Amino acid sequence: MSLRSLLESYGAFRELTWLYSIAFALVVVSDIILTAVLIFVLHQSRTGIAK
Repeated sequence: MSLRSLLESYGAFRELTWLYSIAFALVVVSDIILTAVLIFVLHQSRTGIAK
């Protein structure tokens, strides 16, 4: 791999950095939403331990 091709591929990567950032942000937001929903559902459906 030559230096020229390496720089060209890095340039292509730099052009799409915003896309990677948006995709990462969406993954983080969906993780937070999923965690909140799981906490809510598990809290609502808990039965406790009978004494």
